[in-house]
Parts: sequence; structure tokens; C-alpha cells
Amino acid sequence: MRMRRAIIIDDEPALANMLRRVLMRGMDFEVVDIAHDGPSAIPLLRAHGYELAIVDTIMPDTDPVALLDAVICHPSSPAILYYAPWRAEPLRRLAAGRAVEVCYPSPPSALLEAVRVAYGLRPEVEAPDCRRGGVGADE
Repeated sequence: MRMRRAIIIDDEPALANMLRRVLMRGMDFEVVDIAHDGPSAIPLLRAHGYELAIVDTIMPDTDPVALLDAVICHPSSPAILYYAPWRAEPLRRLAAGRAVEVCYPSPPSALLEAVRVAYGLRPEVEAPDCRRGGVGADE
């Protein structure tokens, strides 16, 4: 079976590497690119056909709206958005049904569950409310 191509966009190298390991062990994904900021991620998103994008929406020197626009412009690419509660509502409106949300920080099991939802392997769940904990917050 062919591995699905993924990109991880996160400014914390240790977290990006942990996410890579989780995806490669827990699902059939090959993480082909890791970007540590929006300015380096946007050209990659425009140039390559990823089947999954995991996006930290809170990064220095990154416009989250421009980044999400680049992610969701490819309808074949499910996006998994990590976000902090103070930014949730504007990003939720922008992604409007084009992404599965995961509160930041969340355990690896929450990420895998979000990937399963994005690929229709699990029924859609209500968007998390990070102020109350959100997906995986109690684990």
C-alpha cells in the first residue's frame, strides 16, 4: 500500500518530530516535509500535493490566516489544526468544515483520532472548545 504524503508545520522542532513519529507509526503516512514557520510552509503547500497537513496556527512571524488559506486551497488535503483557545474562533470560521481541530497541547492519541476523523474512519465530532479542554485534553 502506498504511503500518504504529509507536511507538519510547527515552530517547535521537538514537537514536529514527535508528531512525525506518531503519524508514521500510528497511520500510513510519510512525513515528506516539516516547516518551522509560515513563510517557509506556504511555498511548500503551493508546490506539493500533500494528503495531510498538521498545522500549528500560533507561530512567530506567521500570519495564521495566510497559512490556513494556503492549506485549505487544496481541497484534497485534509488539515489538522492545532490552536490555542484565544485564537480558536477566527480560525474556526476560516477553516469552516475544511479541517479537524485539535486543541494545543493535546496528547498523541488526540492527533490520531483527528486524522481518523479527517479521513472518514470515525464519525465527525463536535469542534473542541479549548476553554473547556477540547479533544484529548483530559487524557
